[in-house]
Amino acid sequence: MLSLARNRGKAEATRYGLQAVATAEHGAALVGFWDADLATPLDAVSNFAATLAEREQIEMVFGARVALLGRQINRLPSRHYLGRIFATLASTVLSLQIYDTQCGAKMFRNNENFRSVIAEPFDSPWIFDGALAPLLTVGFVQSLADRVLWGLAVELLARYIALRRGAPGVVAGDPDSCWKAGTCPQAGLPMSERIFEYPLMEWTDIAGSKIKLGAKLRSLWELWNIWYRYMSPWASSYPGVPADSSAGRSKPEL
Repeated sequence: MLSLARNRGKAEATRYGLQAVATAEHGAALVGFWDADLATPLDAVSNFAATLAEREQIEMVFGARVALLGRQINRLPSRHYLGRIFATLASTVLSLQIYDTQCGAKMFRNNENFRSVIAEPFDSPWIFDGALAPLLTVGFVQSLADRVLWGLAVELLARYIALRRGAPGVVAGDPDSCWKAGTCPQAGLPMSERIFEYPLMEWTDIAGSKIKLGAKLRSLWELWNIWYRYMSPWASSYPGVPADSSAGRSKPEL
């Protein structure tokens, strides 16, 4: 069992648990987090792991709650539509077409890129409402007290993109340079080809979420902060990339 000395927010608790497993002496090949209330059933864990085993280019698998025929996706309409607004804005911020950023079931390949993006504390702790619960380590699944992680995936993805943008040989500050197209050998495949959204067979909206409406609305401000730090023309150099990667940028005073 892992715990933090004080409440530092759901995002930091998650990062702390992921980092503990990813950097352990015999760290797991796959790490992730899951719905503690099992809104996403545990049998999907093996499906996520199989996807990563079958698709070598994929670095992360995200659960996607898509209400298709033949699937049991039960969501409250109010939460569904608020979630769609947030996901659409997050996709715009990241310049990445992703359907469901908020699903609490995610798995990552434990490689150097992943360890780099979770090395530093997150900037977005306060959009995760409610009391901090201890993290329970079960295999490569980190179990959390609340299933709704409104911005954690967005900041993780923003860090991945910033890491690629700072790869050696990439033109600093140029949004049309090869990092975005994935044509730089150092940048690798485009992000859209390294993420797999897995349409869940079953997901149930369980009552009792501690995420209040005010926290969801404040998450819009948090999205702006994520864009400013990682995606904007004034973005500061992310700790995981070379110090000269932001050369030529001038950061305005706030």
